Formats: sequence, structure tokens, C-alpha cells
Amino acid sequence: MTFVGNRGPEPRRRLKTFLAAAVLTLPLWSATAFAQSDQDRAAARSLATQGSESYKAGKYDETIDLLSRAEALMHAPTHLLLIARAQVASGKLVVGKETYLKITREQLAGDAPPAFKQAQTDATKELAALEPRIAAVRITLGGDAAGVDVSIDGKPLSSALVGVFTPADPGKHKISASRKGGKPVDKEVTLADGEKKELTLDMGTLATTAPPPPTEPPKPDPAVPEPPPETPAKADDGLTGMQIGGLVAAGVGVAGAAVGVVFVLGRGTAQSDGDALFDECNPRGCTATEQADIQAFDDDAASKGTIGVIGLAAGGALIATGATLFFLGARDDKPKTGLQVTPWVGPQGGGLSGTF
Repeated sequence: MTFVGNRGPEPRRRLKTFLAAAVLTLPLWSATAFAQSDQDRAAARSLATQGSESYKAGKYDETIDLLSRAEALMHAPTHLLLIARAQVASGKLVVGKETYLKITREQLAGDAPPAFKQAQTDATKELAALEPRIAAVRITLGGDAAGVDVSIDGKPLSSALVGVFTPADPGKHKISASRKGGKPVDKEVTLADGEKKELTLDMGTLATTAPPPPTEPPKPDPAVPEPPPETPAKADDGLTGMQIGGLVAAGVGVAGAAVGVVFVLGRGTAQSDGDALFDECNPRGCTATEQADIQAFDDDAASKGTIGVIGLAAGGALIATGATLFFLGARDDKPKTGLQVTPWVGPQGGGLSGTF
């Protein structure tokens, strides 16, 4: 018998059934991710435009905030370039230099937009002009420096930077050194563009406060009865039984969803193999053996598609059930004993059975 023309309605009905089920049960995170990506790009462009207008208006802090938000949504050297310019314009030369360095050190792809390449070129030039403007201060400690903490403008200075020149923005800075139990020593220093200064804090002037002498506890009055001993608070028992059951269900659900994905992918391969064999033999007429092979491929694809859809549906149901149990279990201050939880998976879905 010659096997030509349409492959028959049965495989097509199975294919339509599989596609309908897949549309209803397959996770939608891929489409959501693409939509979110488009939304993020549009939002990033809007924020960058607003940041550019703020920069022109001299609102540098607002510029940094808007462009930082745009960069968080979508990376672009042009975002970082405007951030660096606003930082420098507001007197934050040290952090501005680090932003410029991020741009210059980035490896751009060969097909990167011209604006990205131009931003990198501009950053290199502006960084070279900025570096001579950065000031530096060297802080040394005189006297007993043991246990002394140093800060610049309220920000802790690492002990590794004490005694060496540290980059600083031009302008006025407050230097403070203190140890526990002592009076802090404060000094101010004003730095011009590119200026280096040394500052010594004499820790010998710190007056350490002596601890107060120990005092004896008051003796109890025999006429006043002693209060009953307090009952120690019960230690937290950790996760409740319902939360543990929720984690088990979610774990089984993840495994079921993974199996579903594997079978959905296998279904596509089997269907492709059947289509390829049909396309090869159809013009000349398929033999009985080839017809049997094509039918076997169709049956295999339908079977794998059904198992894949069941796995995805059951896995999703178990994950949702597990999450619900976990969060409901967190509300129980006193977990009930005798918890028995049994996850199940069937052709119509999955869930948990048991007693709480």
C-alpha cells in the first residue's frame, strides 16, 4: 500500500491536545521575562533622560540618583559616564574616579553601540584630567595608639590606611580619633585641588576614665517575701511541622516540574523525527515499515507530551501547596505534635495528604 498525502487526523488531534495543555500549564516566566526586559529598557531610557536634564540644571545629587536607577535596570557606559560627571561636579572626586575606572576597564563587544564606545573614550580623557585634582591626607597617631579608632567625616578609616597618604576630596574634613573609655581628639583639615597634607593626632592627651569601684548588692529585707523565680522562656523549636511538610512538598514539586520539562523536550525530539521520516518517504510513497516507524514516533511524542504536561502541572501544584503550608505554618506559635504529611502526584495534579 502506498502511504501518501495527509498523515491522518489522529496524530493531528493528539498534537492539538498537547499544544492546548501546554499553553495552559507550561510556566509563563519566559514571556514575563521578555516583557519585563522591554519594560526595564523603556524605564531606563526615561530615567536617563530625566537624569540628563537634572545634570544640565545643576542638580547633581538628583542626577546620580536617577542614573543609578537606570543603571540598575539596564547597564550602559553612558549611564556611568553621566554619574561620574555629576559626582565630580558635586565635589566627590574620589568616588568619581572609581566610576570612570569602571567605564575604562570594561571590555566592550566589537558590535557595541557607537555611544558606548564614545563614552569609554570620553571617560579616559576625563579621568586623566581628574586624577591631578584628587587631594590626599596622611594621618599619624602620637603617643599610645593602642585600641584607637580613626574616622574621616564620620566614616571609619581602616587601620591599614593610618600613617599613609589616603585619597581625599578637596575641601574641609573632620578627622577624629578615639578609644573606648577616652575622650576623642578632633581636628579639621582643608585640602585644595591636588594638595597633600599630614596630620598628627596626639593620643597621649586622651584622659581615660577609671572604672567606678564595685558596690555590694543590697541585703534582702527579711520582712519582704522574695518573688517567685521566673520561668525561663522556652527556646524556639525552629521550623514547625507544617513548615517542614511545606518544604517537603515544594521539593517534590520541583522534582516533578523538572521531569515534566525533560519529557516536554523529549516530545519535541520524537515529533521532529517522525516529521523528518514522513517528509523523506512521502514523495515516493512510504513503505509499511516506514509507516510503522512514523506511527511509533507519533505515539512516543504524544506519550512524552502527556507525561511532561502532568509533571509540570503536578510540580506546580506541589510547589504552590508547599509554599502555602510553609507560610501558614509560620503563624503557629505552638506547633501541633503528631504531624503526618504524605505528598502525592496523579494524572490530575498533585498535593499533600495527612493530619496536622
